[in-house]
Amino acid sequence: LLSINLGVMNLLPIPALDGGRAVFILLEKVIAKNKIEKIANWANYLGFFVLILLMVFVSVNDVMKFF
Repeated sequence: LLSINLGVMNLLPIPALDGGRAVFILLEKVIAKNKIEKIANWANYLGFFVLILLMVFVSVNDVMKFF
């Protein structure tokens, strides 16, 4: 059950996850590849940063519930 949940979460269209990569593969069909590479790099950095912030927020929130 945990593996299914992790797989579904990984397919979300967030750039740092596999779902985000699938979105960029589809966009390569529409937009020139050299333009999409720059966009994909920045989107992956931003997506990764947002995921890190979300993990920190959730961790701090869980720790605060204990006290």
